[in-house]
Amino acid sequence: MATVITVPDNALVLEIAIQAKADHLYLISNGTRSALSPIVPPGWKVLIDPASKRTADALTAAA
Repeated sequence: MATVITVPDNALVLEIAIQAKADHLYLISNGTRSALSPIVPPGWKVLIDPASKRTADALTAAA
C-alpha cells in the first residue's frame, strides 16, 4: 500500500519540492488538495516529478 502525505495549505512549495525529491515522491494535485505520493492516481496531476532533470535543475538554482 502506498503512503500518501497530504500537503498542508500553508506549506511552501520549495520546501515541499525538496522533500519530494529527497523521498522520491511525486507532488500531485487533484485541483483541490496537494499530496506527496509514490504513485499518481487517476484524476490527479503531477506538479513535481522527482526524477525529472527539470526538477533537479530548479532545486539546484533555488539553493
